[in-house]
Amino acid sequence: MHRELRAYGAIDARFRPTLLGFSDDLAEPFLIIEDLSEANWPPAWSDEKIAAALETIRGLHASSARLRPYAEVHAARTPGWAEVARDARCFLSLGLADRAWLDAALPRLIEAEAACSTEGDAVTHFDLRSDNICILDDRAILVDWGEACLSNPKLDLGGWLPSLAYEGGPPPDAVLPNAPEVAAWVSGYFAARAGLPTIPDAPFVRQVQLAQLHASLPWVCRALGLPVPS
Repeated sequence: MHRELRAYGAIDARFRPTLLGFSDDLAEPFLIIEDLSEANWPPAWSDEKIAAALETIRGLHASSARLRPYAEVHAARTPGWAEVARDARCFLSLGLADRAWLDAALPRLIEAEAACSTEGDAVTHFDLRSDNICILDDRAILVDWGEACLSNPKLDLGGWLPSLAYEGGPPPDAVLPNAPEVAAWVSGYFAARAGLPTIPDAPFVRQVQLAQLHASLPWVCRALGLPVPS
């Protein structure tokens, strides 16, 4: 919560809800934001809603804010395909690809993933998905700012696109073409996590990650010219 509170103090109010109050009590911190219950919360996505979300995301990336860099906020994250290479059992247990496909594809996946920079000066949300985006009066508002940092704007956008695709939107490369490094980084993130054990306090996370992997794996295959596993 403390990271989110700092983000509310740094980020332009055009992109976020109005902060009404907070308590930074160490044991039970909380934020009070404006009531967004009358907003439209996708899915379903329409062309107009997608355009509104993209406009807000681009505006966010073009803004400025005093935030910590990605390397400090997300220091524990490691490249996903590199993790799969170290231990492929969880990924293979999903049944999306066999060992032969993985062995053939991993060198190119790891190379492309390593080419994706997480560094950058853009203001990024870094947790973009439909339950963090609502539409109010024809503009998109982003909520849940605890992961915000300075980073690569293409990677921030790319992180949203698999969920947009599986919720009925366009494929990721229709929104972000010619970005094989982003496709590799994003697909690797979900490949390394979707098969892990269920999180007791968040039982649907792995299900959502699997859905995002279903959308991002074909994306990276198209981007790198790899065969789509069957």
